[in-house]
Amino acid sequence: MYYAKRAAFDSTASFRTVEIKRGELLSTISATGTVQPEEVVDAGAQVMGLILEFGPDPHDPAKLIDYGSGPH
Repeated sequence: MYYAKRAAFDSTASFRTVEIKRGELLSTISATGTVQPEEVVDAGAQVMGLILEFGPDPHDPAKLIDYGSGPH
């Protein structure tokens, strides 16, 4: 009953019409969460010695690769 009374007094509603045009549709997907790898691989070598450094990151030469670094 309230809605019917309120709608009768609401004079601020306005509408506009436009011609329909064909155009391109942009599809966007957004999500939240944590990215998890499909598979984890342990890489190692059968050598003796101490690794002093791994060297520069090939994707960002200003950054050195460290233990635990992964692909970008």
